[in-house]
Amino acid sequence: VVWTPGHEGLVGNERADEEARKASEEGSSRERLLPKYIRKPLPHSQAAVKAAYRKELLERAKGQWRKSRRFDRLNRYD
Repeated sequence: VVWTPGHEGLVGNERADEEARKASEEGSSRERLLPKYIRKPLPHSQAAVKAAYRKELLERAKGQWRKSRRFDRLNRYD
């Protein structure tokens, strides 16, 4: 990755420019700092990215539902 100043001449964007430069020099982020869905190799197509994101959202929703105080009572009707 090569750093190219993209915020040059825009007031208030010097920090973004500096962060982009540092990111290009430091290499990859530490895995634990990345969102779960990009810790694994990224899907290649836009449809695959959307599907992976939908899957992550569904897993989160299911987890929240299981933690709900109504889960035990209402789950038996599904």
